[in-house]
Parts: sequence; C-alpha cells; structure tokens
Amino acid sequence: MALAILKQIRPANRAPDAAVWINTRGGPLRDLGGPMKKAVEKVCAEPRPGWRRPDRYSFRRTCATALAQVAPKAVVRTILGHGAEVVTDLYIAVTIEDQLAALNRAALLIDGDPATNVVPLVAPVRKTGLKTGVGA
Repeated sequence: MALAILKQIRPANRAPDAAVWINTRGGPLRDLGGPMKKAVEKVCAEPRPGWRRPDRYSFRRTCATALAQVAPKAVVRTILGHGAEVVTDLYIAVTIEDQLAALNRAALLIDGDPATNVVPLVAPVRKTGLKTGVGA
C-alpha cells in the first residue's frame, strides 16, 4: 500500500536519489512543520481559549501509543527513529484505562475469581482535546 502511494507521488522516471516529497519551489522538502501546520489549520476548528490545535508531536505521541499496544517497544523505537529507549518512553502515553486494566489483571492473579473477591476498577469519564501547559 505504501509503495503504491509513493509511486503516485513520485513518478517512475525520476532519479533513484531524487526527493519524494517536494516543496513549493520544486526542491526537496526538508521540514514538515510548516506544511503540517497549514494542513491541521484546514481541518481543525479554531481552538477554544486555553486549548491548541494538535502539532506533529501530538501525532507522533498518538502513533507511538497505538503502536505500543500492538508491538514491542523496540519496534516502536525503530519506527519513530529514536536511538534511546528513554526518548521513546516520552512519546508513549499510558492511559488511566491501561493502568486500571493492569491493576485489575494483577488483582486476578493475586486474588483469583473476580466474582467473589475482586472489585474491578473503572476509569473516570475524560474530556478530550489538547490543553496547553505543562505536559500538554
């Protein structure tokens, strides 16, 4: 699928070392920050006061968190292009639902049958969106 998309973007007659992503001047695209910001502004409504639109790092965090659910952290690290595992850890969000699920699984291992002696923990209802400030 990815190769089919790239073949549409980059014609077959281009040199093997030619850029795939071209900027508005026909040169190689070196930074996705500007084009990404413009694309997000087109599809995201004006944020409420105190909130912001998602940025490229928000998308990387979402991707890393989703990948971490289905692949080992080493695979996530490689896909994101990180050298150190500690950098990848910054991108993987551990949701309250994931924490509660892990605690409930641990309780089952410790206490046994959930019908008689385990009280499942339930996640609180969360607001969605991006809030500005530390950790946002």
